[in-house]
Amino acid sequence: MVEGKQSRLSPAQKADVWRRWKAGESLHGMGRAYGRPHNCIRCVLLPRGGIAPAVRQRSGIARDSNPGICSAGLFSGMGLTTEAHKNVTHDYFNAGYLVYIDQPSLNKLKKDVDELFDAASH
Repeated sequence: MVEGKQSRLSPAQKADVWRRWKAGESLHGMGRAYGRPHNCIRCVLLPRGGIAPAVRQRSGIARDSNPGICSAGLFSGMGLTTEAHKNVTHDYFNAGYLVYIDQPSLNKLKKDVDELFDAASH
């Protein structure tokens, strides 16, 4: 390997490294399989302590396009009464969660917060 050049593995190769590690293959054996030094393989395993990361996936609630169902899931652990849950509203911003970057979204957020405070004070 050239001095100073990093030897990176693709996500598919990293997944294979975890599979091989779980099967008991040595770092040197995996390094030879990829034509990389064993340190490259070690750098994949070391930050996680040799424990493979869990497969990440979104919950069914988060994938659902119905905001009512989504809110039911999000607020179910909060102990809200049915009456209090009726006060929850949903709206979307074109800028997503970065509303401070998009001026129209920022204006909409300010308007929504002003309306919230006005409604709460009456």
